[in-house]
Amino acid sequence: MSDLQLRKKLPARSLSLRRRHGTGHKLTAKEQVLSHISEKYLLYVILKIRSDPKNQAYRKLLKSLWARHVSILYVVDTPLSPCPVDRRRTIDSFSDFECESEFRFTKQDLKRLCQLLKFDNKNFIMDNRSNFPGQNLFLRGLYELAGGEVYHKVSRVFGRDSTENGRAFNYFIDYMYDNYSHLVKDNLEWWFRNGFWERSAAAIEKRMAERFDI
Repeated sequence: MSDLQLRKKLPARSLSLRRRHGTGHKLTAKEQVLSHISEKYLLYVILKIRSDPKNQAYRKLLKSLWARHVSILYVVDTPLSPCPVDRRRTIDSFSDFECESEFRFTKQDLKRLCQLLKFDNKNFIMDNRSNFPGQNLFLRGLYELAGGEVYHKVSRVFGRDSTENGRAFNYFIDYMYDNYSHLVKDNLEWWFRNGFWERSAAAIEKRMAERFDI
């Protein structure tokens, strides 16, 4: 038992995605309320002890309240399983069928698109210093964009954990917007005149109907 280590519970927003579920590391709203109540009782008993240092009943009560307070805010640390292997997948690692079904482009078009968008031959650094080869980042972003998959499912295809895949997708979106949003903003009349707005709205409506069984 002496080897056990305690970890302080934290609200979900302060935990990585892997620690939020099934580890007991998440501090619930109820536990936050209980901890505030526990702090008040502790403070009350400490003040009582200061006013009556020889009162053993208060000292025993303090130990009991402290044990309860620790049980609310701390949990035995649960080591996480190793992160999924980083599969540095390339376009060629997917079959022709997978390219069209998962990314909605033929393999040759994917290669041309990756090159035109200037992902090829680059290494992208995230804000936590993790890095992604350009083609791998391009595929991760397009895969989630095309299929609307959640991060833990993206991990099954590309490896790494959910947090890393979230960073990669956010970086992909920011990169596309920062570098190519002018192609849409400066050509709204052309998009409207050629019917792309209407076609886009119809495609979105169809996709939502398929996904949510509308």
